[in-house]
Amino acid sequence: MNVLGYAQKIGQALMVPVAVLPAAAVLMGIGYWLDPDGWGANSQLAAFLIKSGGAIIDNMGLLFCRWRCFRFI
Repeated sequence: MNVLGYAQKIGQALMVPVAVLPAAAVLMGIGYWLDPDGWGANSQLAAFLIKSGGAIIDNMGLLFCRWRCFRFI
């Protein structure tokens, strides 16, 4: 495999976490919009949206590694 092919595969692996970030931001944004003061303490739906967006962001490294492994197989 040449250097260009390797760099192309790394670029494709980086696209997945970048594509998922807006979804996490939308989930957290809606959650904070529903309950701006309590951070999800007053609304179960807001807490669910905030936690789900946070889970995506917390596991961003895992998403990158898993996608990179699948692209190189």
